Amino acid sequence: MKQFFITFFAVIAAFVVLNIFGFFLLMTLMAALGSMSDSYEVKPNSVLFFDMQKSVVERATSDPFATLSDKLSGNDNSIGLDEIISKIESAATDDNIKGIALEGGSISATPAALQEIRNSLLKFKESGKFIYSYANSYSQSGYYIASTADEIMMTPEGLVDIHGLSFGTYFYANLLKKVGIEPQVIRHGKFKSAVEPAILNEMSKESRLQMQTLANTLWDRITADIAAERGIAASDINLIADSIYSLDSKLMIEKGLVDSLVYRDQYLSFIKNQIGISEDDDIESVTIAQYAPAETEFTLSDNTIALIYADGQIFDGSNDGNEDIYGNDLSRTIREARRDSTVKAIVLRVNSPGGSALASDIIWREVKLAQETKPVVVSMGGYAASGGYYISCAADSIVAEATTLTGSIGVFGLFYTGKELADKIGVNVDYVNTNANSDFGRIDQPLTQYQRALMQKEVERTYATFISRCAEGRNMTTVQIDSIGQGRVWAGADALELGLVDKLGHLQDAIDIAANMANLGDDYDIETLPEQEDQFTIMMKQLNGNAKAKVAQWLFGIESTVIEQIKTARQGSGIKALMEYNIDIR
Repeated sequence: MKQFFITFFAVIAAFVVLNIFGFFLLMTLMAALGSMSDSYEVKPNSVLFFDMQKSVVERATSDPFATLSDKLSGNDNSIGLDEIISKIESAATDDNIKGIALEGGSISATPAALQEIRNSLLKFKESGKFIYSYANSYSQSGYYIASTADEIMMTPEGLVDIHGLSFGTYFYANLLKKVGIEPQVIRHGKFKSAVEPAILNEMSKESRLQMQTLANTLWDRITADIAAERGIAASDINLIADSIYSLDSKLMIEKGLVDSLVYRDQYLSFIKNQIGISEDDDIESVTIAQYAPAETEFTLSDNTIALIYADGQIFDGSNDGNEDIYGNDLSRTIREARRDSTVKAIVLRVNSPGGSALASDIIWREVKLAQETKPVVVSMGGYAASGGYYISCAADSIVAEATTLTGSIGVFGLFYTGKELADKIGVNVDYVNTNANSDFGRIDQPLTQYQRALMQKEVERTYATFISRCAEGRNMTTVQIDSIGQGRVWAGADALELGLVDKLGHLQDAIDIAANMANLGDDYDIETLPEQEDQFTIMMKQLNGNAKAKVAQWLFGIESTVIEQIKTARQGSGIKALMEYNIDIR
C-alpha cells in the first residue's frame, strides 16, 4: 500500500509539473505569435535590408513552433520564396524604399529558387533604385545573388568562395552488409539511381553521366549569369574556380568580382551618402520580414486563379499538417478548385522530388480532370522530378526555371530484410501461414523468387503507366518518353529542348499564361491553396504531432532534415517514383 501511494503521488506530481510547463510554453508561444502581428511603419528614404543568411522554403509558413523556436533562439532561419519575391516586387514601386541592401553573403536554396530571387532583383533594378551588397565573405549561392548588385563590397580579409559544383551522395551498402541487412531492389530505368546508395559503393556509370551533365548545365548557367552582370568572361570565372583564386580578396578586386574592400562602418557610410543623409544620422531600414507594403486600392474580381502549392515529398494518404504532399489532401484541394465556378484557371506550383507512385497517380487523375475543365499550368520550383513530374505532366503548359531539376521518369521498389542481423543477435522468428505468400514483405526473410518476379512485374507495369501518362500529356509517343526517361534527371534548360517543359520562366510567367488561356486579362484575383490553418489550430495539432520533431530540434539540436530522413525511411518500402539527390549551391 505504501508503494502504491508513492507511485500515485509521483504520477500526480508529474502531471502537475507537465501542465505548468505546458502553460508557460503556451504563454511564451502566444507572446511570440503576438509579436508577429506588430505592424512596422516604413518611413520615407528607407532601405530594404535582405539578410541572405537564410534557408529559403517555397512558401512562407505559419508554423507557431518554428516561430517559437526562432524567438527563443534569436534566429529567423527560414523565409518563404513567395514572400521574398512579392516584397521585392512591391519595393520597386514603393516611394519610401530607396533601394535594397543585400547582406550576409550566404543563402541556402535550390538552384531554381536562387535563379528566381536573382531575376526578381534584376527586375527591381529596372525601377532605377539601387542594390548594394555587403558581406564578410561570400558563398557561391550568396555571390550568385550578390552579382545583381550595383556595388559588391566585402571586408578586406574576406573571400569569395567560387570553386564550382560538386554533386554526390552517401553510399551505405557496406554498412548494411556489416550489420546484416539486405536491400532487395526492383527497378525500371538505368538512370533510376535512388536505390544505388543501398546496393553500391559508388555511382554507376549511368548515374555518373547524368549527374555530370546536370552539374555542367547548372554551372554553365550560373557562370553565364554572373558574367553577364559583372562584365567578366565565363572562362575567367572558371579559371578562378579551378585555381581557387577567390581566396585572395585583393585579386577579387582585380578580376572584377568585388568592387571594394571596406569595413561595415564604411559600407554604412557609403549608403548614407547615396541616400543623402549625414554621417550622424541613422539609416531608416526595414527587413524583408518586417516590410509590409502600403495597401493599394483594388476591386474584388469575380475571377480567380487558384495557385496550388505541391511542396515536398509525396506520401500516401492524408496528413494533419501543412508539410509535404499527401495524395488524398492535394487531390481534394485540386478537386475543390476544379468544382469552384469562380476559379477560372489553376496554377500548380510543384517543388517535389517525388515519392509514392500510387499517390502520384491519384494526384495526376485530379490534375487531368481539372485540365479537361479549365486551364491548368504547372510552375516548377527547385525540383519537379519523378513523382513531381508525374503530377505535372497532364497540365496544359509547364513552366520551369533553367536550373529546375526535372524528369527522372522511372520507378523502383525497395524492400529490406534483416534475417542476417537477426541471426547475428540470436533472434529467431517463427510463424504460421494460411496461404503460400502470407509472409510476403516480412522483414525477417528475403523475397522469394516468385515474390521478386511479381514485384518486378508490378514495377514494369507502374513504369508503363508513368510513361503513358507523360506521353499523353506531352503529345509524344511512349517510345519518345522512354528514350528520355529511364529515371534520368534533367535540368530545366535541357528539359525544354527535350519537350518535357514548354517554357523557361518563373511563377509569375505561369500565372500570366493561365490568365491568358482563360481570357482574363488583368481581371483576376489569386487564391493561394491549400489554405494555411490559423496559428492556434496548427499549434493545437502540433502539440500532439509534429511538435515532437520541433521540440527535438529545439532541445537537442536534431536537425529537421534528419527528422525528415527518418520519417521517409519509415515509409520507404514499396514502389516509388522518387529522385535521390538534394542539391544546394553553397
